[in-house]
Amino acid sequence: MTLKFCLFFCLSFVLVNSLQSAENVNNEKRILMDDNNYYTLLAKLDALEKKVATLETQNAHSHDSVAFSAELTTTITGSGHHIYFDNVKLNLGNAYNPHHGTFVPPINGTYLFSLTLCSNGGHAVVLQLNANNDILGRMLAGDDSYSECSSKVLIAHLHAGDDVYVQQYGSHDYLYAVAGYGYPLFTGVLIHAD
Repeated sequence: MTLKFCLFFCLSFVLVNSLQSAENVNNEKRILMDDNNYYTLLAKLDALEKKVATLETQNAHSHDSVAFSAELTTTITGSGHHIYFDNVKLNLGNAYNPHHGTFVPPINGTYLFSLTLCSNGGHAVVLQLNANNDILGRMLAGDDSYSECSSKVLIAHLHAGDDVYVQQYGSHDYLYAVAGYGYPLFTGVLIHAD
């Protein structure tokens, strides 16, 4: 009986292994038949991973907050002065330096600046916004009889490390500070990073 049992066990083992081998061959055939789909899915997965990495990089830059707002607290007379807006109200990204009167962009991008200036009656002032040695724009305030304020908005594409500053232009000589109202005012904000 032991021989019969051993023979039965061996034959059962061979039969089970044969069936498993046949099933493995069928599975391999299925995988081989689906290779095109497999490689297509693999290529799509690779493309999605690259797209996610690109979006993560772009998203990291979009969170770089750069904005400032600074007021001038003292009236300036004379001409040709570099203007130091000394009362900083906002300085996200710490890109505006009131001790130098300069804004230095930390990243390449498109920036929006606004400038408000005032002059007393019988006087005038012209201010010029510069980026390095380039003039981004000029503006005038002044009247023969009344105090007058003017505002201007400028947009510029800048590179990290540029020096952006305001200076008096020409012979107009009176930049009137109205500290209680926050004039003159120089502001800037990053609107699009490269």
